[in-house]
Amino acid sequence: MRRLVLVLVLALLPAPAPGQTAPGLTPAIRLAWWTDAGFLTPFAVSILGPAGVTRLTLIYDTLVWKDGRGVIPWLAVSWRASPDGAAYVFTLRPDVRWHDGTPLTARDVRFSFEYYRRHPFRWIDTSVVSGVEVRDRRTVVIRLARRYAPFIENVAGTVPIIPEHVWQGIEHPEQEQTLASAVGSGPYRLAEYRPESGQYRLVAFDDYFRGRPLVREIQYLVIPQERQMLAVQSGQVDAGVTTTRDALALFAGIASGYERRGSRLSFGQDPRWRSYLVGRLRVAPDARVLDVATGTAAVAVEIARRYGCQVTGIDQSEAMLSEGRRSVLREGLTDRIELRQGEAERLPFPDASFDALTFTYLLRYVDDPAATLRELARVVHPGGVLASLEFGVPAWRPARAVWRVYTRTVVPLVALPMSFSWARAMRFLSRSVPDFWEAYPLADLLAMYREAGLTDVRVRRLTFGAGVVIWGIRDGDRPATGVADPSTP
Repeated sequence: MRRLVLVLVLALLPAPAPGQTAPGLTPAIRLAWWTDAGFLTPFAVSILGPAGVTRLTLIYDTLVWKDGRGVIPWLAVSWRASPDGAAYVFTLRPDVRWHDGTPLTARDVRFSFEYYRRHPFRWIDTSVVSGVEVRDRRTVVIRLARRYAPFIENVAGTVPIIPEHVWQGIEHPEQEQTLASAVGSGPYRLAEYRPESGQYRLVAFDDYFRGRPLVREIQYLVIPQERQMLAVQSGQVDAGVTTTRDALALFAGIASGYERRGSRLSFGQDPRWRSYLVGRLRVAPDARVLDVATGTAAVAVEIARRYGCQVTGIDQSEAMLSEGRRSVLREGLTDRIELRQGEAERLPFPDASFDALTFTYLLRYVDDPAATLRELARVVHPGGVLASLEFGVPAWRPARAVWRVYTRTVVPLVALPMSFSWARAMRFLSRSVPDFWEAYPLADLLAMYREAGLTDVRVRRLTFGAGVVIWGIRDGDRPATGVADPSTP
C-alpha cells in the first residue's frame, strides 16, 4: 500500500532541478475507487482498506516519508535518536504552511501527539509516545515510553501532523466534518465531499513546500470493481484502482484439486502446518470461529472436527468456495460450517462476533497488512485467539538455498503438467513469498499484530521456516465466550 501512496503523492509533484522550469500542468484526473472512505480528517476517515489513508496522505503530511531507497526527510529535514533510543530530535523545514496560510511549527507537532493521546488516530497506535518537548519553532523532541525500533517508519512516517489552531478545543473530532476542519499541509486540500455518493474533489495547494502539484485537481468516484474497466474505456474516469482481480483469477484456475496438489507439492508439509495452526485455538464446542481466506475450507473442516464448534469461512474466490462446499458436504459438516464470499479487508460482521479467528496465506494478497490485521482483530472477542499461517523463507542458509531452487525451478516444472494455471500460481508463489518478507520482516510483522490489539504474540517456524504460524490473544478485559480452559491439554 505504501507503494500505491507513493505513486499518488510523488508522481503528482514537480521536482525540477534549480534553474529548470516545472513541467506542464494537468487540469484534472478522475480516479475510480470501489468504496467511500468517509470524511478526510484523521478522526472521521475510514480505516477499512487503503482508500482512507491514501487520500489522507494527499491532504496531511508526516515528519518523514519513505521511497524506494528507504526513509527520507519530509516535514522534518533531519532527525537523530538519543543514545538509548528513547527520544528523537526532529528539525522541521522552515517553509511549510497550512492550507489556510498559517506557518507549521514545532507546536503543531507537539499538539498532534498530545491530541492523538486523547483522540486516537485509529490507523496507528501512538501510545509509545510519552511526551513531546518544543525547543524552538523548528525543533521538537519526541520521547518514548520504551525503546521502539520501528518508530521512525511506523509512527513518524505514518502519523499525520495536524494544525493546533484548527483542532484546539474540539472535544469530538469525529463529528467535525466541515471543509474548514480538513486543513492540512499536504499537496492537496479538500474542496468537496459528497457523502451520499462517496465523491471527492481535491484541488492543488499552490504553496506546497515541495512545489506546485502537477495535477491541478483530483476527483474520486465510487465505481464497483467489476465496472471499473468499462468506466475507463468509456471515458467516465481516467484510471481505476483494483486489488483483487489478479488474486481472483489466480485462484479460479487452481481451485480444483487445490488441497491434494498443494499437499503433494509441499511433500505433505502444508497439512501439517494447518494442523499446528488449528491447535493454537483451544476453543470449546460452543465457540464461534471465523476462518478468513478459507479457500477450499481445509482449515474450517479441521476446526469443526477437532473442536465440534461452529465455523464460518469467508473467501473472495467463489471458485474456491464451491470446492469448499463440496468438501464440507463430503465430510458431513454442513450443520457446523457456513461458507460465505467476502473480503478480509471489509469483514461483514459486527465487532467481537467470534471467539477465535484463523487465516492462511492471506497477507501477501492485501494492500495493507497492518490495516487488514486491525480489521481481523476487530471481530474477535477480547480474550479470543487470532492465529495465522503464512509461507516463510528458511533462515538457515543451506535450507534457504534448497528452498529457492525448489520453489523457483522444481515446483513450476512439476506443476506444469497439472495445468498452466498451477504453473503460473507456483511461479507467483516463488516471487511473492520472498518479496513479502523483504517488505515486512518478521519483527515488523509481529509489531503489526501487537498494534492490531493482540497480546502474548507468539511465532513458530515449521519445516526450517518454510511455514510460519503466528498467534496472539485479543486484548481486553472480557474473555471470549466458548474459550476452553487453557490448562486443558
